[in-house]
Amino acid sequence: MDKISLFTKTAAEAYAAGRHDSRHFIALYKAYLRGASDAVEAYQEYEHDHSLKMAVAAMIFALLSWFITMCFVFK
Repeated sequence: MDKISLFTKTAAEAYAAGRHDSRHFIALYKAYLRGASDAVEAYQEYEHDHSLKMAVAAMIFALLSWFITMCFVFK
């Protein structure tokens, strides 16, 4: 592997290297954002499913409580 001194690079070479590095970091950042977006979407789907299950469970519990109360009231 050749070592290149920073002081022997031409301005064009330094500019090209900087552009390559910045494109690399932008690509990494875009991949990070894409992964974060996918994770948020999966979490929202999980939360929606979980909240739906909790709502159904609450309705069943309320119906059961009402039924037990009516049994004691009209006993």
